[in-house]
Amino acid sequence: MFLCLPYHIYSCFAPPPHASNWPSEIVESRMKIGGITDTHWPTLAAAIPWDVGTYDDAKLELSKIFEWSVALMIELHKLGSPQSTSIPEWCFLLGIVYTLHGVRVYAHYPRWCRDTQQWQYTCSQLTDSHEMDLCVPFLQHTVKLSSLLFNVQRHTYEVEKHLRELVRERGVELVAETLSSIHV
Repeated sequence: MFLCLPYHIYSCFAPPPHASNWPSEIVESRMKIGGITDTHWPTLAAAIPWDVGTYDDAKLELSKIFEWSVALMIELHKLGSPQSTSIPEWCFLLGIVYTLHGVRVYAHYPRWCRDTQQWQYTCSQLTDSHEMDLCVPFLQHTVKLSSLLFNVQRHTYEVEKHLRELVRERGVELVAETLSSIHV
């Protein structure tokens, strides 16, 4: 699976330190923010191969990748609108789980919980599983998958654009201070 990324979003191939049953490679699209160390660059999209466990297990592993980035989006949103309990439409991150048999896309986003009066991290399946059906011609699978990846890429660009605007509006120093205060 190949996903073209803008020059200022970097693909990182690394074994994650937090999971023992993790596949050998993951792909993350991370946004570089000048003046901030690379360990604090937010993950905007991720794709993981999955051949052990269930899709629910894979969704949980994706959630671990996006947890910090969703917390960052919440904090940046609170800096500009501290009393707001709604988020902009673009404020979600996409994670892809792929197997030999198909692909699923999950959305990761903050949600205001009225009961606790706090922001919460939410993850939900965005697409049906694009399972490989032997009765459907390969070209149809290729077109569906290409369209899906194009939409993930387009949304990644959109999130990156909006996050850059937020960083520019709030100032890198304030954003850096906010980043250092996030504990997930």
